[in-house]
Amino acid sequence: MFLRNSDTVYRTWHTTGRGVEQVSHTFPLIDVLPYGRGEEWQDSPDGWPQGPTYAGWLDSPDVARLYGQ
Repeated sequence: MFLRNSDTVYRTWHTTGRGVEQVSHTFPLIDVLPYGRGEEWQDSPDGWPQGPTYAGWLDSPDVARLYGQ
């Protein structure tokens, strides 16, 4: 979670671990999409996109860059 105050951006909350799906609506929404999370641990048909866990997610520096200066 980020908070921007004028020219300063604060990261107020962050997690990288599993087991926090209950505090976010993101994972349940992604799970109902046709390809789901697209992570290697999923039981998906051959040819479906899959990659390492969290490989498709933006990290904190990526998000900060999207907000610009």
